[in-house]
Formats: sequence, C-alpha cells, structure tokens
Amino acid sequence: MLNTQTIFQSVRQFILQSNLDDNVQKGFWFGLDDRDNEGSFVWSDGSALDTTGFTKWANGQPNNNVQQSSGGQDCIQLWKDAYLTWDDAYCERKKGFICEFETPCE
Repeated sequence: MLNTQTIFQSVRQFILQSNLDDNVQKGFWFGLDDRDNEGSFVWSDGSALDTTGFTKWANGQPNNNVQQSSGGQDCIQLWKDAYLTWDDAYCERKKGFICEFETPCE
C-alpha cells in the first residue's frame, strides 16, 4: 500500500529512475478504490484509506468525472500526467500496476 510518504516516495523514485513511466500510457494502478461507496476509499486488503491519514492527490482530485462513464471514476492511479500523484480514473482502463508482496525470510 502506498499509505505513507516514505513508501510513496520510494515507489515513485523507483518508477522514475527505472524509466518505467515511459512504458505506460497514463499511469499505474496501486490497489485503492471507492467502487462500493463513492468517496469512501478502500485498499485492496479491505482497510480504509482514512485509517492512515496519508494521501497524495493531484490538484483537483479525486473528481469522479462522469464524462466517459455514468458510473464515474472509482479506481485510483499514480497519474503520469501529474508527476505520479494520485488520481481517480475509470477502472476499465489499461495501465501499469504496482503490486505489494512479502519476501520470504531467509
């Protein structure tokens, strides 16, 4: 989860330093949405966004734009056009994605 400034900055720097942003059209999905209840954002593990207090929304976001779909924008991306800050977008769009996993202990 990109739920702290430290994690957000680490992921963002990795994307930029690796030039991964050049390989995607608009951004990266990272496991945050408000599909079940507009305005109530939930991480992929079921925890609420507001439990951490950290957000990194782009200016004017989230806006739940309904121009291209009456259902609005429910999935959150790192938005390439806003220097990899957060933006709500249409869930059916193809984007890069960021996955979280634990490495096994040795």
